[in-house]
Amino acid sequence: MTFRPGTPPPAPPAPPTGGNAAAAAPLTDGQWHRLHPLTPLLKGGIFLIVVLGYVLNSLRDQLVEFFIPGDQQEDGDPVRYVYEHGVVGWVLLGIVVLLLVLIGLFYLSWRMHEFRVTGEIVEVRSGVLFRNHRKARLDRIQGINIQRPLVPRVFGTAKLEIAQAGNDANVQLAYLGVRAADDLRQRILVLASGAKDDDGHGGPSRQSHGALQDRVDEMFSPELDPVAVHATRIVKVRPGRLIASMLLSGTTLFLLLVIAGMIVSVALTGEFAVLFGLFPAVLGAGGYYVRKFSRSLQYTIAETRDGIRIGFGLVSTSNETLPPGRIHAVSVAQPLLWRPFGWWDIRIN
Repeated sequence: MTFRPGTPPPAPPAPPTGGNAAAAAPLTDGQWHRLHPLTPLLKGGIFLIVVLGYVLNSLRDQLVEFFIPGDQQEDGDPVRYVYEHGVVGWVLLGIVVLLLVLIGLFYLSWRMHEFRVTGEIVEVRSGVLFRNHRKARLDRIQGINIQRPLVPRVFGTAKLEIAQAGNDANVQLAYLGVRAADDLRQRILVLASGAKDDDGHGGPSRQSHGALQDRVDEMFSPELDPVAVHATRIVKVRPGRLIASMLLSGTTLFLLLVIAGMIVSVALTGEFAVLFGLFPAVLGAGGYYVRKFSRSLQYTIAETRDGIRIGFGLVSTSNETLPPGRIHAVSVAQPLLWRPFGWWDIRIN
């Protein structure tokens, strides 16, 4: 895993609010901390704004008629109509009020979403009208996963998920600053192993070069930084081998048989209807290959002092650390078409 702790301050800091401040402060002090300030926006706020903009654009004629009764030209532009009737100020005021309401709701949601890490459990409480309280015991942690979808990755945030034994028992912290997520994952693993949490534990600190430069460095940095991880062994899946393994898979063989069957059917019957019937299935298979290729790029497996670290992804990245003693089974298989190349498929439970 990548551990980039910040420089600890000389005095106990105030509860962090995400970003760089959260990365520099100890997040395992047993106190309640808040997530990144952009969390409400990243968890659905952007989608809400897009949908709201689409609805307002679709109903703009009705809205203008509601606020400014009167006849309008059928082909008239509502924006020009508002301008000509001198009500631009009222419209702008309505937009400002709407934005303030959204910001207020986002702020309230962020204020009511807190987490804390003690020597025994990780607690998360959230919700405004309906409160939700989840706990994860450190001795039941099976792994810690950090996901960085594309949009949160642009804003320098990540989602930390704590997997523990039991159905639907995972605890999510979405979203934290990238440095805060790496730091917190490291500290939780230290506590789960029974060691004492130490601010100096971990790899070398990473200096900040400004918000914009930090975002650029995070976007184009390698998925696994061997210097920071101190890994004793790193296994990487090369892009060429990845492409070849996908082409020599059972799925590809099945698709080739389907395509051959379609060609034979058209040649014998002269009917092209079967092509249109199977075309959606071919498109679905193409999407499957694109998703698998994108997710499997930069695939690395590293043996670290905290356990086995698995990372993958290009546009949206994900990495998981499996603590020692949490691996219950290992499955090793070799598909028929892979045997000449000596490739293996390994699955960890």
